[in-house]
Amino acid sequence: MSNDWKSYQPLLVPAIRDLHEISVYEKNNGYQALKKILKDRKKWSPANVVNEVKTANIRGRGGAGFNAGLKWSFMPEPDGKPRYLACNGDESEPGTFKDRKIFEFNPHQFIEGAIIAAYAMQIDVIYVYIRGEYRPFLLKLQDAIDQAYEKGYLGEK
Repeated sequence: MSNDWKSYQPLLVPAIRDLHEISVYEKNNGYQALKKILKDRKKWSPANVVNEVKTANIRGRGGAGFNAGLKWSFMPEPDGKPRYLACNGDESEPGTFKDRKIFEFNPHQFIEGAIIAAYAMQIDVIYVYIRGEYRPFLLKLQDAIDQAYEKGYLGEK
């Protein structure tokens, strides 16, 4: 590993200024995956999205790094009752500070991922838990949620 800061490659949050703003996120291909799914729901049925995520080997950021698509496939079929997605931003794994960095610098990526997960698992409501000490990051996330509602990415569809 080089001591030269120019060789640093961010793994969690891209080095793009103001990425927390929806206009900047969209200019950097943000919400494109969601748009692609919603544009062609026959091709991108919930089951097909689950299979795509499984095949892509997208993993959760928790301690186990479990395959997200596999986890999503465990959801039972909808039965007419409300379905909920709980997103855990508690960051309780020792020594990790991934959640707050995403909420602070790239909240729209989190929102887009949550919407896609909700679509794939046919979820009605998304809840996000963030620990109380992270109030500044919660405010950033709330701003991003408000922007996503204004642009029509969140809400009844």
